[in-house]
Amino acid sequence: KLYENDPESLERVFCQFDYGLKQDHVWKRNPGATEFHREFSQMLAGARYRWLTALLGLCREFILELEKEKSRAEVLDFQDLLLKTRDLLRDNPGARDYFKARFKYLLVDEFQDTDPLQMEIVFFLAEDEGSKTRDWKKVQLSPGKLFLVGDPRQSIYRFRRADSSVYDSAKEALLSAGEKKPQSLAQNYRSSPGLLDWVNLTFKNLFIQERGIQPEYLDLNASQQNPGNRPPEPKPVIVLELEEDTKLKRGKQGYGVDNVRIVEARAIADFLEFARGRLEIAEKQEQGTVYVKADYRHFAVLFHSTNHIRFVESELKNRGIPFATEGSKEFLERDEIAGLRFVLKAIANPADECSLVGALRSLFIGASDIELYAFRQAGGQWNWQRPGKAAEKFPVLEQGFAFLQELHASRDSRSIAWLIEKIIDRSHLRKLRQLHPRFNQALLNLERLKAISVSFGQDPESSLDDFISWMDGLENENKSWPELFAENENNAVRLLTFHKSKGLEFPVVILANLSNSMPIEKGMVLKNWEKHRLEVKLGYLATPDFSAMKEQEEKYLNNERVRTLFVAATRARQYLVIPDHRMLDQKENPKQWISLLTNGLPELNAKSLPRPEIIKTIKTSELERVKATGKRTGLEIFLKLKPRSTSIAEAKARLEKEQEQILARAGQFVPLSAPSREEQWEEFGEKAETARAEARDIGTIVHKVIELAGRKDLATALLLAQRLASENASEKSFPAIQELVRAFFQKGLISEIEPDNIFQEVPFLIEYDNHLYHGKIDWIGREKDRLHILDFKTDSIKPAQLDERAEKYRRQMQIYAKAVALMKNQPPAQTAICFLKPRLKKEV
Repeated sequence: KLYENDPESLERVFCQFDYGLKQDHVWKRNPGATEFHREFSQMLAGARYRWLTALLGLCREFILELEKEKSRAEVLDFQDLLLKTRDLLRDNPGARDYFKARFKYLLVDEFQDTDPLQMEIVFFLAEDEGSKTRDWKKVQLSPGKLFLVGDPRQSIYRFRRADSSVYDSAKEALLSAGEKKPQSLAQNYRSSPGLLDWVNLTFKNLFIQERGIQPEYLDLNASQQNPGNRPPEPKPVIVLELEEDTKLKRGKQGYGVDNVRIVEARAIADFLEFARGRLEIAEKQEQGTVYVKADYRHFAVLFHSTNHIRFVESELKNRGIPFATEGSKEFLERDEIAGLRFVLKAIANPADECSLVGALRSLFIGASDIELYAFRQAGGQWNWQRPGKAAEKFPVLEQGFAFLQELHASRDSRSIAWLIEKIIDRSHLRKLRQLHPRFNQALLNLERLKAISVSFGQDPESSLDDFISWMDGLENENKSWPELFAENENNAVRLLTFHKSKGLEFPVVILANLSNSMPIEKGMVLKNWEKHRLEVKLGYLATPDFSAMKEQEEKYLNNERVRTLFVAATRARQYLVIPDHRMLDQKENPKQWISLLTNGLPELNAKSLPRPEIIKTIKTSELERVKATGKRTGLEIFLKLKPRSTSIAEAKARLEKEQEQILARAGQFVPLSAPSREEQWEEFGEKAETARAEARDIGTIVHKVIELAGRKDLATALLLAQRLASENASEKSFPAIQELVRAFFQKGLISEIEPDNIFQEVPFLIEYDNHLYHGKIDWIGREKDRLHILDFKTDSIKPAQLDERAEKYRRQMQIYAKAVALMKNQPPAQTAICFLKPRLKKEV
């Protein structure tokens, strides 16, 4: 009766507190109660559905308003690009015919990662000329036009809308169109035969084939092209049995999750120190496959997520083991990045006291907490413009305030990149980088942000506030930012996630954090794109079929986790290391990641192994802790000496000598720059210095014009040149600048390379012949599989001087070639000097 008189009130009450009412509950002793319960449950389900429908209506209004706002702002996000492209091809026959004619063949790689929208786009583009349908399932494919390549066992991007059913549907569509049967590639060109045997043993029974859920498992077979000069370690799978640390206390539930992570991190570091210099790694070089002793760069530690990566990072830092983190969410929180943000925020807003304190504590100013406290107690103010007389008593703070004042005075007249460069210079990281790899990593991270800031400088309407807002937006969007990692320059262990490792390979892979429970997905919006169904749950309000679709989604995700671990395990070329924590608590947990590897691991307390010829077990206590260098440094020897040791003076001398050598190497910094700076000026006599300065200004302006307008037309370039000459008070030099710019745009000098295959002002930072070089390469062009380096010179030379003057730049071009070879893992086919006056090119 209450429901009949005031249904809204009753619905409101029961929707709030009656959470666990089961529709199928049966009271055996009271059939009437059972029937009432059934009817009441149905009534509540209907009420909740109506409430949820009303809420979704509000969501729809919000989405429509958002679309209007994007339209007014004339912006599109990535999903918009896909949707509008699909809609254009689906709904506009003329546009579809135009784009179909543009492509004779379509080859889609990594098709297992394709989402439904992308598949529709591909099928519409591959449609036969006579076909006209808005339903991709009814598209008549042009015979032989579409070629798909993919491995459904590596479909691991559900969070990006990738769906295994997309792969299956596309395959079925191709077969029904009369295309040939799919060709399976069973050969593996990456991993050793023993590793592949273990992967097959471990994963074959986990791949239970079901359409749209899990593909068929095909055994991986080793290719004959695997290194064969000499077989690697006969047991490529190493199970690292973790042992209890008695210093760590057990909890009521066992050893404790964090304790396991601490013990595992120590074991990983022990293994790295043990294996470095002992394992033999096969490397492909020009003369063929050679075997070298393992170094840090040969190891990769893979995690399913970055949530607990800090345990390994901390242990590696404590051991002095160099590492590079890729895909870490903590990138923006690293000392050098956080410090840079504080400094920029402080000069942008003098009233921001929090940012000021952060800037003062950063590595760029280096004030201690004690100094800050004493400064405040002495009456100091958190105002770098007027810090008060108290600052005079604290030299570090006084110099820091002066530095912030200098930056603030330049913020409107200088570029953001210039500001960041000034901040980097003050940190002395370029010298400190020789002391420890982490300094080098910090420098690379800062250089990356400086390079990104250049794009802000090219927009006349952008400002420092825009750059700061952009960085804040990255934090709010919770994006993962990989740290820069120069593989051949940094001898460091790679730390990255399973997903980030896809497509990569490493000689030695360590699978970490397998003790973690597999994540429980809490998706509130579920989609079935084939049936065009959407199910939603908000709190305890849910659409009728949400539970059924949720069950199907969990089944899909459980199978995807198998594929994710399969991808991680197959990143290894020679050795796969698996830290095994199960002995710590003497039990197995089916919810943990390691439970998926049970087929390839020894049973608890069992002496036998499933495949003893390919699996080796090692207890952490068996690892001999040796220093990676094979000898202790002078500092380590000095610190371990007893106070009364007679050799302390000798050790001190060795330490001082060692530090002098390190500092000497750190001071070997030779900058290179793209504008010509090595011209000889003897011909100018007494006016040499003035002529040198004028020529440098001309060179700088011409290079800036080439960078910003090199792909545009001559008229645009000349307007830019005139503006830059005016801004730099070089109006008298404009005729010379104009002549050089015109020479650049004339045909014949660089016309053999298409503009779309050219990269301009490419920054680099490398170590070469015990020196550190940084700068920018004018142009790098790609012609098919060949790389070309072009460096433009504004020297005024005669044709007879071409060989002599080009030879002077040989070393500079050698450094450029080395940098490109490291960046692209491919030496350049050509390095050439282009003299704009008199338009001559010389290969060097």
